[in-house]
Amino acid sequence: MIAAHAADLERANAELTRSNKDLAQFAYAASHDLSEPLRCISGFADLLRVRYHGSLDTDADAFLDFIAAGTARMQHLIDDLLAHSRVTTRAQPLTPVDLREVLDTVLADLDARIHDTGARVRIDTPLPVVTGDATQLTQVFTNLIRNAITFHAPGTTPDVHVSADRDGRCWRFTVADNGIGIPPNTGNGSSACSNDSTPGTPTPAPASAWPSCRKPCTTTAAPSPSPTTPAAAPGSP
Repeated sequence: MIAAHAADLERANAELTRSNKDLAQFAYAASHDLSEPLRCISGFADLLRVRYHGSLDTDADAFLDFIAAGTARMQHLIDDLLAHSRVTTRAQPLTPVDLREVLDTVLADLDARIHDTGARVRIDTPLPVVTGDATQLTQVFTNLIRNAITFHAPGTTPDVHVSADRDGRCWRFTVADNGIGIPPNTGNGSSACSNDSTPGTPTPAPASAWPSCRKPCTTTAAPSPSPTTPAAAPGSP
């Protein structure tokens, strides 16, 4: 009985090692393949800025600036793809992260979606500095706020509120919204992302959204966020 269990465990560990290796190879290939067309877009956008900035109207100049800023942020995310895929295989160094700067980046990334929906995003200030990974925490809040904006009832304007409260040695973050909510039988966030659509509502976000939220919080030894539970992160010393 014990020998059989040990054999099963060994096979499972071998499969996990193989899976992690395949994931790392895929992330490397995806990062390389995505970078090429992005560099092309960025290069031509830079040419347009150099040749025509100031020659067109102010809106055109602003549009070119948005393209340049968006491609720069996308390139940063692509560069972090490989490192992010390795979070579950080895520890990453954690550094002080200013959550105000994180939220500013998130709002800049979601600016077009916020404008299109007329969403109101309120962020309590000041926000703390916590110990973690800036890229992963940015992904957490991007997923949470993007979903809050996307899944709103027809005829309502999305209203999102981000707050932070001290909880012992940790900070507890809450992203509250007036969205359509999550069915009570889908407490697992990853299931909710693919199952919470109803006729007439927006197409759900990719099912990777909630796992992407849980991974950084697990890495920082904090509780995993869920649709009904705020996320906590260790405070800086």
